[in-house]
Amino acid sequence: MMKAENNMRELIPYFDSDNASVESAEDFWWCFETATERFNNATRLRMVAARIRGTVGERWRLNSRLTVFETLKRRFYNRFIRLTKEQLLQRLFDATQEPDELVEDWGRQIARY
Repeated sequence: MMKAENNMRELIPYFDSDNASVESAEDFWWCFETATERFNNATRLRMVAARIRGTVGERWRLNSRLTVFETLKRRFYNRFIRLTKEQLLQRLFDATQEPDELVEDWGRQIARY
C-alpha cells in the first residue's frame, strides 16, 4: 500500500494556501478526492497533510483534529472554498449586465453566487 500511496502523492499537486483562490482550492480538492478515493481515512489524512503548503494551511491543519475524511472535507470547504460575505458582496457589486444581455440570463449568472 505504501508504494501506491507514494504514486498517488506524486499525482496530486501542492496546494499553496497562502496564495490560493477559491477556484484553485476547488481544483486541488477535486484532484485530491479523485486520486485518493480508494484509500482509507488515515492514508487520506496523511496525504492531504503532505500536499498543503503555506503558513495558512499548515496552521489550519495543525489546529484541526481530524480523524475522519468527511470532517476534513467539510473543514477544507469551509476554510478555503466557501466565499466570505465580503468576497460574495464584492463579486455581486462587480457583476455588470452587458447592454445586449437579457435580464433572465444575467439573473442566472448572478444566482450562481
